[in-house]
Amino acid sequence: MKSLNIPLSGDDFKFIQQLMYDSSGVYIEDGRFDFVHLRLAEIVRLRQLKDFKEYCKILTESREHVQEMVDALTTNLTHFFRESHHFKFLKEVIFSELKENNKVRIWSSACSTGEEAYSIAMEALSYFSLQAGKSIQVLASDIDSKSLQKSRARNLSN
Repeated sequence: MKSLNIPLSGDDFKFIQQLMYDSSGVYIEDGRFDFVHLRLAEIVRLRQLKDFKEYCKILTESREHVQEMVDALTTNLTHFFRESHHFKFLKEVIFSELKENNKVRIWSSACSTGEEAYSIAMEALSYFSLQAGKSIQVLASDIDSKSLQKSRARNLSN
């Protein structure tokens, strides 16, 4: 990997760490230095920048570059019914507490392209299916612009 020949200084890492937090609310731990270096070095190389200092400079000049950084530093693992113990907890604890509510609103954050949100919706519909007049809404969100674009283009209803 030629990209890793581009050194990332501690100061540049701290700048990226703070910018990531300020722009997305995602905190990158100090121990993630190599992860950040690996994920962003390819961008630095492709943009033909001489070093990370130059990359940090362009990050201050363009929101699009910042979004590209956020996309590169977020992990987009998703599939239906991922983390089965969460769904068990949802059915046994959360749904039972919401039984008496006519409106059920659930927010599935950081769900990449939405498979988790669809899974939650399927579980909710199954659990509450015999309750007439129950309104169920699931909101899915993510900070990765590519995941959101992919999700918007999909149709999982068929």
